[in-house]
Parts: sequence; C-alpha cells; structure tokens
Amino acid sequence: MEDYQPVSDQDLERGYWWLTHKELISKAIWTLGILLLVFIYVFFLANLSSYLGGPRLDQWSQALSKNFDWQTYHQQRQPQTIAISSAQVLPVSGRLYNLVATIKNPNTDWAVTNLEYRFIVNGEPQERQYSFLNPAQDKFLLKLGFSFVGVIKTVEVEVLDLAWRRFENDSPQLDWQIENIRYQGPSVQTINEERIDIPAKVTWQAKNLSLYNLWQSDFQIALYNIDRLVAINTLRVEDWQALENKDLEAVWLNDLSRITKAEIKVDVNWLDQTNFKSDSILPENSDRFSL
Repeated sequence: MEDYQPVSDQDLERGYWWLTHKELISKAIWTLGILLLVFIYVFFLANLSSYLGGPRLDQWSQALSKNFDWQTYHQQRQPQTIAISSAQVLPVSGRLYNLVATIKNPNTDWAVTNLEYRFIVNGEPQERQYSFLNPAQDKFLLKLGFSFVGVIKTVEVEVLDLAWRRFENDSPQLDWQIENIRYQGPSVQTINEERIDIPAKVTWQAKNLSLYNLWQSDFQIALYNIDRLVAINTLRVEDWQALENKDLEAVWLNDLSRITKAEIKVDVNWLDQTNFKSDSILPENSDRFSL
C-alpha cells in the first residue's frame, strides 16, 4: 500500500510564503513584546508616583473629619429626652394620698435601665425611688399611700439620674394584649338578709403574647373622669406563662368621684433577666447593649 501523496500547489504556496516572511514575523512578535513591557513599566511608574505624591491614609481621614458633620451625626444617634408631666396629688382617705406623674420614653431603640426620681411635697424632697423605661413606653411614676399631716400646697417630681442603653434587636421584647376593660362602681348586695358593700373595681383580660415565661408582671390601673385622672392603683401577678391569658381585677376601697374611663398600663421590665424563668427560650447575648 502506498502512503505517498503528491504535494498540492496550494501547500507549495503556503510553504513559500512562510519561508519568505519568517524573519519579518519574528521581528513583529519581538516588537510587540517590547512595546507591551514598556507600557507596563510606564503604567507602574505613573501609579507609583501618584501614590507617593498623593494624600496618605491619615490625610484622607483628616479630610473626612473636616467634611463630615460628626456633631450632627452623634446628636441624631443620641436618645431623645424623656417627657414627664407635672406631678399631682390624688386623695385616698384621711391623711393618705397618692402622688402621680406620667412619663414617656419617645425612643424606640433606647431603654432606660435605671431611672432615679423623687417627689417634692411643699418644697420638701421625699425619699428617692427607682424605676425603668422600655423603648417607647409610657407609664406612671408613683408614690402610693403617702401619709401627710396638713395641706399639700405644691407637689413636684424630679428626675435625679437615668442610665440609657441602646436596645438591640436580639434583646427580649414583651408584648401584651389587653381587652375587655370594665369599670364597676361600688354597690350593695343582700346575701342571706345581710347587706354587703361591694367596692369599685376594674376587670380586664390580659394575654402574654411573647414566648417568655415570667415570674411576675406588674400593671398600673388608672381611672379618669373624662380626661382628668382621679384614681390610681397597681396590681402584681405572679407566674405568667408564655401565650397565657388571664382574667384580672383591681379594687378601690375608698370613695371615688364619677368615673368615665379606665386605663391599663403594663409595667414589666424587658431587660430584667431575673424575671425570665429558666425554661424561657432567651436569644443568645440577650444582655448585650451598646451605649
């Protein structure tokens, strides 16, 4: 079998062209390589010169500090001032009074971990009291059963100190559902021919909407005559499970004026880890806060 194949005219032309242009192609490749190296070298020197002659990192930092309004930035991140009302006196009976002031935290991302305050009656400061404020919480500052001989002419409330903490998203948040608030005035019932005085009371239903089991939960109950606060009371409930609903009641043994509205405020500190039962599922690092 013969393997010989005749060379075509086209193959002869290609071979002839390669032999006559081989040296020119080699020179072109070397020229392109040299030009590429020169371009890379010039580019490197230009960038090095720009870097050495340009501003350093600390210079960039100083320029940023001059151009950025850090004071406004920090002011915007600082907590807004809490709003507190004038204090008022609510007579209870005889020489007993309840001292009351409303307070509100306008910040949704800041909590007051420690609120130190005191009431001042007729210019005389009373003992210091301590409370807290959850984010966006409004509540009453109270001094219940204050005994005073004489006439109370003036009463003030003074905030002595407070500690702010930024509230993190992974911190526990409690939520409550309050329904069916009803006020029932005092009445008299006859049972087995015996007259029984039934005191005024407020009833309501409350549900712990969170997934946390609590040792205790506090409530503030306020009674109004139209928009005027006329009576205040508190209630502490022990042992409240997650998603549990309870029927609650608060009574008043003293005489009350005409009541048109009742209001319930939940007063449970979200940041008090000791109030969460050990079987509650707390998020990791739930006690982390930033200033």
